[in-house]
Amino acid sequence: MPKNAVLFSCEKCDFGCSKKSNYDKHLLTRKHEIRTNSNQKMPKNAAPFMCSKCSKEYTSRSSLWYHAKKCNIDVVVQSVDISSSTCITKVTNENTSKIDNINIKDMFLEVIQENKELRKTIQTMIPKMGNTTNHITNKFNMNIFLNQDCKDAINIMDFVESLKIQMDDLIHTGKVGFVDGITNIFIQGLRELELHKRPIHCSDLKRDVLYVKDNDMWEKENEGNEKVKKAIHSIKRNNIQQINSWVLKNPECMSENNIKNDDYMQIVHHSLGGTGSQQDKNVHKIIKNLAKEVYIQKIDSID
Repeated sequence: MPKNAVLFSCEKCDFGCSKKSNYDKHLLTRKHEIRTNSNQKMPKNAAPFMCSKCSKEYTSRSSLWYHAKKCNIDVVVQSVDISSSTCITKVTNENTSKIDNINIKDMFLEVIQENKELRKTIQTMIPKMGNTTNHITNKFNMNIFLNQDCKDAINIMDFVESLKIQMDDLIHTGKVGFVDGITNIFIQGLRELELHKRPIHCSDLKRDVLYVKDNDMWEKENEGNEKVKKAIHSIKRNNIQQINSWVLKNPECMSENNIKNDDYMQIVHHSLGGTGSQQDKNVHKIIKNLAKEVYIQKIDSID
């Protein structure tokens, strides 16, 4: 073989050589790049040559060739890739877990809020439904209760006259006071009667709504409770009438230096129930006590 025989040639560049190394250098020359890429238009600032090890880009094959000789990043990249992959996977899992937790929490809070709104709606609806039903039912039941069930009830003043007020009632009033004393006389008399025979009933404790039978008719008391007040004053008068009997039984009470005189003064004071506004307050308290005693629990209110 001739010493300078052409073993390697490039037709596009009209180049030939006998050594492989020279041929490789030719492939990296600018001349060869231009001629081999003459049919392709490269975009401005294009970088078509990339290192397979580190992914760096170069605009010429020669620059890439020189870089490839020095690039030793294979092992490092592999290590980093593995580490990065593990890290990314871990972070992704953590983020996914956090997102799931947030979604569950949001769903839970949403359900709670819906339940609260539903409860408010129900609580708003129930009273309205109940009030409408009770209003009609209560008016009907009260009329039946008074005019049919209690048609044989005693008149209020007949009831007062039937009370057998005794000296013990007077003494008790002197000890406990006018309000409790008269209340006790009134209530004890009512308790001796059957429910349907009583002359007074209450339908509303809060407003002291009373119904009284007088002159054989059931009527709703006016705001002044005149019929009930008249009954209270009659009981008070009958109780005071027992004082003379008590004095006859305890004549020493008329002596100021005798202990019975103190009892006498206390009995007189409490039996009278005070004067003016004080007596009005005491009578009002008695009416309150009576309302509690004669309240019909099955009937809450009536207009």
